[in-house]
Amino acid sequence: MKKIAAVIVTFNRIGKLKRTVQASLSESFSDIVIVNNASTDETKAWLDSLKDPRLHLLHLPENIGGAGGFHKGFKYVADTLVSDWLVCYDDDAYPQRGAIEQFLQMKLDNDVASAAAAVYLPNGSICSMNIPRYNPFTSLKFYVEDSAHQQADQLTIDMSSFVGYFIKVSLIREEQYFPKKDLFIYADDLIYSLYWTQKGYKHLFIPQIKFIHDTETLENTDEGIYAPLWKVYYTFRNGIELYRNMNRLSVYPYAIAKYLQLFLQTKKYPKDLQASYRKLIHMAFFDGLKRDYSKSFDQIRECAKSKTSQ
Repeated sequence: MKKIAAVIVTFNRIGKLKRTVQASLSESFSDIVIVNNASTDETKAWLDSLKDPRLHLLHLPENIGGAGGFHKGFKYVADTLVSDWLVCYDDDAYPQRGAIEQFLQMKLDNDVASAAAAVYLPNGSICSMNIPRYNPFTSLKFYVEDSAHQQADQLTIDMSSFVGYFIKVSLIREEQYFPKKDLFIYADDLIYSLYWTQKGYKHLFIPQIKFIHDTETLENTDEGIYAPLWKVYYTFRNGIELYRNMNRLSVYPYAIAKYLQLFLQTKKYPKDLQASYRKLIHMAFFDGLKRDYSKSFDQIRECAKSKTSQ
């Protein structure tokens, strides 16, 4: 019987984490690794009170972001546990009841190295931020169509998010390749999954396997507003790295076009935030092009403060 481990990264969302852990404990996991990114709420005390032997708790001394948390979790599974597969997700996501057993019962071809689940919001609609993707420079399309979520056919894709992302643990062990912790947050999942497909491994979208993502990140995205403001730095900087990985020649055209787009959105922000916003996109532009990931989260968060609060 195949064994599968879960890797969950959490930071200061104990309410949603409780729902996620409850759902995960009811699934057919051999192990559940929870990476606590130095939460300052009651997360640590609550996790330490749990007694299920499948739980492995990694309490980190500092917040190293989702990318750093998944790096730690993947490495822990590869180095410590006896697992055939790993599946990862955030602390506000969880598998639909029976999804893991359904995955374990599937007969996948030997050349399938990873897979992506279909991810839905709690209201049953498709979660747009977790739609699997193609590399547009090789397939001339980007997102998997919504209709594919309702089909029985599995699709070969290029990349997907870290919500319902399955990967063979033997592959991670052999190559010792883990999520890029220096990215901190955003695009680390797409870059990671794309790495394997570019090496010739098959990545499937399996619509029958479903996850729920109770996310609040989608708020204000239609208006192009980043809240909190520091998010614009990581999405832009890491987006440059993603385009570099998809097609090296696309880096400068993407970075310049995105910079102009973001700059034109300055007036959407309150006046006391506009200077900070411009500074963040300016830093993201040059740090992304230079592949400079040295700035700490505290530095970025400080830059994101309003002019009147500095």
